[in-house]
Amino acid sequence: PDTISPLQRVLDYEITQTLFIGRHVVLVEGESDFLYLKWFSQQLEKIGKSGLDYRWSICIGRGVDRIPGFISLFRGNQLQVSALVDVQKGQKQKIENARKALDDGHLFTADVYAGATEADVEDILGRKFYVALVNKAFQLPNSVALPATKSTDAPDRVVLEVENSFSVMPTYIREFDHFIPAEYLFQNGDEGTTLPGFQDALTHMEKLIGDINAILKIRH
Repeated sequence: PDTISPLQRVLDYEITQTLFIGRHVVLVEGESDFLYLKWFSQQLEKIGKSGLDYRWSICIGRGVDRIPGFISLFRGNQLQVSALVDVQKGQKQKIENARKALDDGHLFTADVYAGATEADVEDILGRKFYVALVNKAFQLPNSVALPATKSTDAPDRVVLEVENSFSVMPTYIREFDHFIPAEYLFQNGDEGTTLPGFQDALTHMEKLIGDINAILKIRH
């Protein structure tokens, strides 16, 4: 009872992998990405369109630089892995390393779906939708609410723009955390469908989800 054979260790590892990760994995960088994929997938299904295929398990990878390690850890166990990653300055080599670790066409970068050279998942949603979501999630009064129109000196990435705005807000406004808008969206049902820019956000996410589903291979 105090020992376990190498074979049992392998079996435990294999069972744990199947139960908690699944055979088809979408790696995302953080909890927000997880919630946005889930919520928009649900919204697509509600209007009769295809959401994220049920066979995909979404796994939080904590950064593009961890993807090669994840692939190495589970290599040889018949996993099909794709990944959605942000694109920022100084990460070109990390992204290329991740691309090489994955099968061809299995790395999805936010810039492609946001139409920008640098992008996070929030940029895929679009500035109009995300700014409205932040205003709702943080219940910002009109006096300090984020403007609908982007200023000329604002950063390209909307998350950086929001962070800069929050850095100069009154002390009674709670500190910005980019998980809070995603959590608010997920916890408030269909409320997000009434926000400005929702249709554009849904279109962008539909394209991303469709591309992820397209690489899914049925394994017998």
